[in-house]
Amino acid sequence: METVLPYLAISMGFMSSFHCIGMCGPIALAIPVRSGSVSGRYFNYVLYNLGRTSTYTLLGLIAGSMAATISLVGYLKYFSVAAGIILIIYAVGPAAWNRYYQPPALWRNMIRKVKTAMSSVLLSHHTGARYLLGMLNGLLPCGMVTMALVSSMATGKAWSGGVFMFLFGLGTLPAMLGISMFKEKISPEIRSRLFQMTPVIMLMIGLWLVIRGFMLDFPAGSSAIPVCTGN
Repeated sequence: METVLPYLAISMGFMSSFHCIGMCGPIALAIPVRSGSVSGRYFNYVLYNLGRTSTYTLLGLIAGSMAATISLVGYLKYFSVAAGIILIIYAVGPAAWNRYYQPPALWRNMIRKVKTAMSSVLLSHHTGARYLLGMLNGLLPCGMVTMALVSSMATGKAWSGGVFMFLFGLGTLPAMLGISMFKEKISPEIRSRLFQMTPVIMLMIGLWLVIRGFMLDFPAGSSAIPVCTGN
């Protein structure tokens, strides 16, 4: 079961990246690039996307750490099943989910501050600003990233959650780099067809999490404690 996880994470990132193009593509295209060389422009785009992936990885580590606590008290199997059901619901009706889910006021205030910081960074021509812009962009609310974080929590470990989100970020790179480098060759029709496959990947991951939850062998309330006995 665990060997499937990297493929699901990368596939989830790749499919969701076509949603990212619509949401984050304008930001990527707005990146000021002073270098006139092709390699210089590509380097800046790569920095920006690596910044996004770094934030995803950090969030995955945090989510995985929280899940590790759940695992210690014996509720990981139930969390895995619940996370899978959430992903299945999102795959079947993402529009309804986005319509009824409203982030808390504290989160909305944080997002406003992130957008303000991004506006300032966009004005900078320093090379490192591209990486920082990507990191800040990774903090913007996104249903697909939220679902990926839910999936990463179901791994039950900090490092596993970080690896899941790192692979998710890598999965978004081809499309996000493509829209920056070859935007004239990626038609809206191609993006639309690929984006239509996203619910299928989400459904697969949701089913995997549900099955994984039922296969875990440490139910809540287990009191098995190793005891050392002398001869």
